[in-house]
Amino acid sequence: MMDTPRKGTVAEAAAEFGVAEQTVRHWIRGGRISAELIGNRRYMVDLDSIAVDIAPADPRRDALVLALQAITADDTAAMEDLAGRLSAALEGSPLPFWMAWDALGIYARHNAHRAAEGRAA
Repeated sequence: MMDTPRKGTVAEAAAEFGVAEQTVRHWIRGGRISAELIGNRRYMVDLDSIAVDIAPADPRRDALVLALQAITADDTAAMEDLAGRLSAALEGSPLPFWMAWDALGIYARHNAHRAAEGRAA
């Protein structure tokens, strides 16, 4: 005897897999999951067609993984030192630490760009 496929609404599929309803609709449009159009804009999703690892890949994630794998112990020590100096400099400041860290990243990218052009500061 064949099992009947489990069907559900977009909302039920989103809840079951912990994603937004818009993500489920995106998967349907992209052909990543099976669904039948019922009515004007309503779908009945084949819940068994959804794989746990179906979440769309973010190319930035791969770049981040590679960058994190390249971090050395010396890099970590330098980042800890810098984070400590930033925290100390911000003591009593309304500027959140992450904003200072982001500004530092912008400054570092700017200097790297200038160095690449041969005009390092």
